[in-house]
Amino acid sequence: MGQALLEKEPPRIECYQPGSDGDAEGEWKECSKAEVCGNGIPRDRWRGDYTEPEYIDNWVEQYDLLCEPRWRIGLIGTIYFVGIMTTIILTPWLADMYGRKWNVVINYYVFMVAVVGVMLSNTIEELYVFIFICGATFAGRVIVSMNFLLEFITAKNK
Repeated sequence: MGQALLEKEPPRIECYQPGSDGDAEGEWKECSKAEVCGNGIPRDRWRGDYTEPEYIDNWVEQYDLLCEPRWRIGLIGTIYFVGIMTTIILTPWLADMYGRKWNVVINYYVFMVAVVGVMLSNTIEELYVFIFICGATFAGRVIVSMNFLLEFITAKNK
């Protein structure tokens, strides 16, 4: 899934320092994660240093995960596997009972909706839901669709 890049913290952080008087334009100065988290600096007052070569605009900034506990960030990947485990037995069984074609089609459509949901989600909780759905479609997308495709291969080509 390449998820590690989406959860990587920025190597350098900048915090917004307001100007000396209320009307003056402030500036962005380097600060640390400890300062951001310790002082409760809101999301709109810190950012990753865009000039850093290893900077990646990812979920850490999008969902304000810099100060979140590691387990909450790791839960994103765990939720995907929980989704897989909830349907790994049921989906192939349903495909055997009612046909593979519609099982595959439905799983791919649900997956596409979930991916759009991942891209448009605004909170970490919404992300958890859509990542779970992506995982839940795994059995239909990988296991059932592979078996469905194998049905089209002639015995001579197997």
